[in-house]
Formats: sequence, C-alpha cells, structure tokens
Amino acid sequence: MSSKVYVGISISESEDMRALGLGTLHLQDAVVECARHLLQRGYGLAYGGDLTYDVHYNFASLVLQFARTYSGGDGDDILNYSAFPLNTKITEEMQADIVNFATIIPVIPARLEKQWSNVRYESATEDQIRALDRLFAAQDEESKEIWSESLTQMRREMTEKISARIVLGGKTKGFRGKMPGIIEETIYCIQHDVPVLIDGRFGGAAGKLATWLKEGSQLEIPGELDLKGKLKDKVSILDENIIAISGNMSKEKFYDIISWLLI
Repeated sequence: MSSKVYVGISISESEDMRALGLGTLHLQDAVVECARHLLQRGYGLAYGGDLTYDVHYNFASLVLQFARTYSGGDGDDILNYSAFPLNTKITEEMQADIVNFATIIPVIPARLEKQWSNVRYESATEDQIRALDRLFAAQDEESKEIWSESLTQMRREMTEKISARIVLGGKTKGFRGKMPGIIEETIYCIQHDVPVLIDGRFGGAAGKLATWLKEGSQLEIPGELDLKGKLKDKVSILDENIIAISGNMSKEKFYDIISWLLI
C-alpha cells in the first residue's frame, strides 16, 4: 500500500471564463503549474478525469504528460478514478501506456458490478454496445440516475483517499450528477475534514463556492446550513477569489500544497 500523500485535483472549464477574459490557455497554465508543483514535491495526484475526452483541452492528458517526467516509476503518482460508464472505454492499450506512473481505479455502483465490471466497449456485444450508447446519451431518467450514482460514488471514494483538494472552474450547467461536480466534491471534503483550496478566479462552480464563503450567498443544496456550521473558524480568505478551508492537516503541510497559487 502506497504511503504517498494524495491531493485531489478538480480543474476544468467554466461557462464564465470568456466573460472574465480567460481562455483555454489560461486554464492549461493552471493545470501545468499545479501538477508540476505537486509532483516535484513528491505528492500524488487524484482526479476523476476522462482519458477518452477527445477535445483540444484534456486535463487528464496534461497531468499524465507531467507524470511521465516526474514519476518514480511505481505506478502510484497518479490515481485516475473512472466512473461507469466512462471506464468501459478505457482500452488495454491506454492502461499499458500509463502503467509505470498512473493507476486507473474503475468505479461501478454495486448493483451494476455483476453486469458491467468486466465489459469493455471495444470488445462488447452488440446488445452491450446499444445499452452503453444509451447510457452515454443520458436522455432517459434511468441513464441519468446511473450517471449520478456512479459520479457520487467516485467522488466519495476519492475523498476517502486524498489528504487535500484543489478546485478551480467547473460547470454549473449541463453537468451529469445530482449537482455540479466541484461543489459535490467540496461538500464531501468539508464533511470529512479534508482541507480544500478554492480558486474562484475562473468562475464556474468554484467561483460560486468562493462567493458563498465570502458573501453568504445561497448554493441551494441539501444540508447547506449544516455545512456552514462545520466551517466555523476554518475559512481563510487568501486573496479576493482564493479561499482555503482548513481540515485535519497541519497548516504548514497544507500551505506547502497550495503555495503555487500564492506566489
């Protein structure tokens, strides 16, 4: 079992970026600086990125590029949590390509394990492909519920593994799950006393969290008042849109993790 300290990373596009004068390159710079800082200091990275996300910007691919450079070769520098049905599209070739510096952790709801745990899209039967295509389209209520269940389980499992989390950007519309992913991940961290760094400069879900913490706006989520109660004396405003929530980690260790944002 690895003794490495893992930091959860949630960095993705937000619908507010253009209005803030920010683009994909700015986001890529944030990913690069964050990954380089943490890997150079010997931390492991944990994230729920989609390795098959085929667009010009892919956080997972950027992180893996840095892991190739800074990896110790033990396969534990990166933990890629992959929720069902996304994990069905991870091929053996993809796994072999990253085996020396990253580990893929598939997450499937218990009720679906028997049916889907060994299925890969590339070798699936016609019936399985039709069922998976329906899930990926997520147009019916059953498919939406499976996505929500899978993503929630993935975020809970990741929270149990990590020692801190950094969040930046994130969708507030068009997300798959019961709420925006960055907000859900932050809630679980607060509940489990895991420290969180919230960078609201890119807007989106992280921006909403920053405003919630600074100005007392409403997130309109279940148990919001209970969350506020857990945050007493734990919130530090480090900059206009950068907020730290302390947890069960020493202040010195936490600030070593987030110092790349404070230079």
